[in-house]
Parts: sequence; structure tokens; C-alpha cells
Amino acid sequence: MIADISDHLPVFYVSKNSEDDLTSQLKTGSANLTFRHITEKGLANMISEVAEVDWSDVCNSVDVNEAYGLFSDKLLNIL
Repeated sequence: MIADISDHLPVFYVSKNSEDDLTSQLKTGSANLTFRHITEKGLANMISEVAEVDWSDVCNSVDVNEAYGLFSDKLLNIL
């Protein structure tokens, strides 16, 4: 895996572990996998919640790091 500075959060990660290693990690709880089951209703609810957020502090911020922090906090509170 390449590590670099980016403004993007990872969407997926591919490991060199064999399937047996991953299965073993899942059974022992040593693997940290997170997933979300997306439904039409859940997606519609999320879109509705995002539309209700006051984004003015994000849009008015002159500091990109502050703006990203505000954006990320607001989005993660919804998710």
C-alpha cells in the first residue's frame, strides 16, 4: 500500500493476505472491517439529512483544514 498526502478518505483496501489469512483474522477478531448495507430508503434518509445541515460555516471558512474538519464532522454525525 502506498501512503501519501491526500484529501481523499479510502474507499477500499486490498491486502496481500491470502483468503485463509483473512478468514482467520475475521474469526479471531483481529481484522478490522467495516461495511454498510445501503438501501434505497437509507440513501434517501441520508440525502434528506445532508440537505438539512447548515453548511455555511464550511463554505465561509478561509482555512482549508478548518473547512475540511467542519465538513468531516458534520458528515460523520449523519453517517
